[in-house]
Amino acid sequence: MFHENDFLKVAFSVREEGGRLAETTDTELAKKENLFDERKPYGPSLVILKDPRLVKGFKDALLKAELGKKVEARIPFADG
Repeated sequence: MFHENDFLKVAFSVREEGGRLAETTDTELAKKENLFDERKPYGPSLVILKDPRLVKGFKDALLKAELGKKVEARIPFADG
């Protein structure tokens, strides 16, 4: 488990309710799903858990995560 003051490098993908890929840090997945943008840097992103701009549901999922373990979270629109 992580704490409020932790800084994490996170690889993630975001899908809309219908399953359409909205965002990802994975180059190959972005290409496969026609979302690739050559101007965008891909790879794990720095996430600061105490950043007030962080989506609440995403933050909650990360706070419960374990290092090196894959996590799947369904974030209700109200928590996004």
